[in-house]
Parts: sequence; C-alpha cells; structure tokens
Amino acid sequence: MTPIVQRFAGFACVLLLASAPPGCGSGGGSALDDVLDPGDTSDPGDVSEGCCSCVQPDGVFSRTGVHRVAFTVSQADWDVLGAADRPEVHAALQFDGAQFPDVALRLKGSGSYQGMDGKPGFSIDLNQWVKGTRLEGFKAFRLNSPKSWDPTRTHEWLSYELARASGILAPRIGFAEVWVNGQPFGVYVLAEKHDDVLIAFRNPAQKDLGVLLEPADVFRDLGVGDLDVDGEARLLKAYDEGPKPANPALLAAVLATDALLAGEPSEDAAITLWTRVERAVFLDYLAWEAVVGHFDGYRNLNNWRLFVDGTTRKVEWVASGADITWAEVANADDVFVEHQPPDVTPRALRFCLQVPSCRRGYAERVLAMADRVGTLGLAQRFRELSTLLDACIRSDPRAGFDATEISIQQAYTATALGDRLDAICDVVYAAYPDLVPAGGSR
Repeated sequence: MTPIVQRFAGFACVLLLASAPPGCGSGGGSALDDVLDPGDTSDPGDVSEGCCSCVQPDGVFSRTGVHRVAFTVSQADWDVLGAADRPEVHAALQFDGAQFPDVALRLKGSGSYQGMDGKPGFSIDLNQWVKGTRLEGFKAFRLNSPKSWDPTRTHEWLSYELARASGILAPRIGFAEVWVNGQPFGVYVLAEKHDDVLIAFRNPAQKDLGVLLEPADVFRDLGVGDLDVDGEARLLKAYDEGPKPANPALLAAVLATDALLAGEPSEDAAITLWTRVERAVFLDYLAWEAVVGHFDGYRNLNNWRLFVDGTTRKVEWVASGADITWAEVANADDVFVEHQPPDVTPRALRFCLQVPSCRRGYAERVLAMADRVGTLGLAQRFRELSTLLDACIRSDPRAGFDATEISIQQAYTATALGDRLDAICDVVYAAYPDLVPAGGSR
C-alpha cells in the first residue's frame, strides 16, 4: 500500500454533516438559493480565491478535499495520446506526495471524448508496467472530464453514493486538480475503476470469483437476440473483470437470463427469472435510475454493466456513467416510461413493467429510493460539495462553462434533489394509491 504522504499548505475546510429527515421528496432544495443558501449558518470553511487543491482529502475517494495530480509524459507520447486507437503511454505520476515513476495513461470517453487541446478524460493503470503498484490499495482509477455533461462536478458522487447505500455495485468518487507536463487541466472527477477492488469493497469473498461485463458495442441488451449466435464468444468480448480463464458456468448464467428475458413476460416467467437475477438489486437498480434521472444509462442502453456473483451465479445490473443525472432532462413522468416506445425500452425494464408483481415491487423501490435521498442527506452533501469545489470550478482554465451556466445547472440539481422527488412520488402514488402513507403524509 502506497501512502499519500504530502500535505499541501492551505486551509482546513469544515464540513458540517446534516441529514434531511426521511420521507418521500425530503431531499430538500428546489431553487438556486438552496444550493448555497445565504441564510445557512453552517461554516463551509475558508474557500480562498483561486485555491482549489489546498484541502488535503482524508483518502483517495473522499469528499473532504481535492487531490493534486500531475503527469509527466515524453513529447512523443503526448503526440500519440490523442490517436484514434487510444494507446496507453508511459507516464510519471505524482499523486499528492506519492510518486509513481511509470504508470499507464490513456485518453477515455465516447460522446464526451476530447483531445489534449481540450479537457480529455483519462484512464490510469498503476499496475500495467510495474506489477504490484498500488495507491492505498487501488491499482487503477479514472479522471472523468465534466466539460460535456456536469458543470457542477457533483452528479457522479451523489448518484453512486445513493447506489452503494442501496446495495448496488458502484464506483467510489473523489476529486482532483490535474496537470500534464506542467500545464493545468483543471478539476476532474476522480472515479474508481470497475474492477476486482470495486467488487471486494462490497463483498471481499467475491474479489476473485465475481465477473464484471461491459456490453458497450458487443451487444445492445439482454433478451433481444444479440446473444443467440456465438453468445459465449460475445460475452468473452464484453468480459471486463473476473477469473481467468472465465468460469463457463457464470457465462451460462448470463445466457440463461438472456433467454428468459426474450420470452413472454408473465408471473411464472418472473418467478423463474428471480432464480437467475438478484431480485432486490435488480429492482433497486431500476429505481435508482428513475430517481437520479439516469436517462443515459441502461434506460438508453448506453452506460450499463453486469455483475455475475461467482457463488450464487445470479446476475445484477451495475451503476456506470452517471454524470448526466440530477438534471433538467430527467422528467418525473418517466418513472413508468409510458411515453417511451416499447421497441426502444430496455428489455429487462419492459419485462418488469409488464408483470404486475414486478411493476409493484419496482414502484415500492422507487418510493424507498426517494426516501433514501433524504436519509442520506444528499441535498446537504450537494451544498457541501458545491462549496468545496467552488474555487476549483472558478479557476478551471478548461472548464468550458461560464458562471451563468454553472449556476443554472446547480439550480437544476437542487430541484432534482427536492421538488422532482416529490413529483416522482406523486407519479407512483397515482399508479398505486394504496402506497400513499396513512393520512396522506409524504
């Protein structure tokens, strides 16, 4: 384990931890004034002008400060970083006070991709060239550029915090101010890689047994025929993490789930499905996407992954790519996707919504998920993160957003953490009046 040894001079940021009371829609905050409330008497700490990474975090993935991350690459490697095949290059890394003389660095992103003349996302593998290299137990991480989708830089932290609290596999998140060859690249979202370390954080026993799949361009969805021919070979192409060689029984579990979802939805089919899919996590995942407004996730067949438990051989959906969340594009009316054509609705979601017991279970999980936003105090966490990152955002030379646009997005996020939750609950109550709490209290 490599310690983070150097502290940078600066100020201490005091974050007062407060939770909103539980209850549907109690996340709090529905307007820009609620983001940084002038009447809030809590002390956010001394956020000095232009000071971003002055507060040393208390861990790699922490919301208590911003890391200083600096890469040094040769001119030749700089020139090829933006090549179409996304090559990995050799880089020296300084992570706060920890020195790593040889790590693998490459650019990442699809729709959000940018080259070195913009604000690219980075993927870092500490273990690629020097085996056994670790940073506080982590062997890889990602630096996600918020330039395209999240001016607030908070959406992934908020989304994944809610996911993990709900039992869903999801990355841990921190923040970093980044330099490459001395050039400032601004503030980034520091994200845990989907790997065996992420698996072990939830369940250490699955570290060497569980499998992570990233469908990406390999197959669109389960139950739509993409795995009917050469299914195992396609799954191996999507194989992101797991025992090597791959356990055939775990691949067979995914193919069996694929076959079940291809069939006609019914109560009997759902009973069989729950022998292949972890029901609680599946319903919570669907509810999580609805509550955070992750329209660019599984609902759009874009950012989604699968996990197969190496012991139970049950399949789960995994949180991924949650930067376009808590935003104005997410409508409360989308809870039951009535306005979405069936042929573009993901098969597993459509299957569930067509089976009465599954649809009701999903509705119950949506209400519980909305309550959890309040229990976790995510609205307060958003205010704290906004205060922490304010200097970083204002001093980011590659931000791509002006102050007005950032303020608008902060207001959208505050609304999503408050009034939009109430609207989501109202949609569920309209479909299931018996779920309204006694006395009509929400």
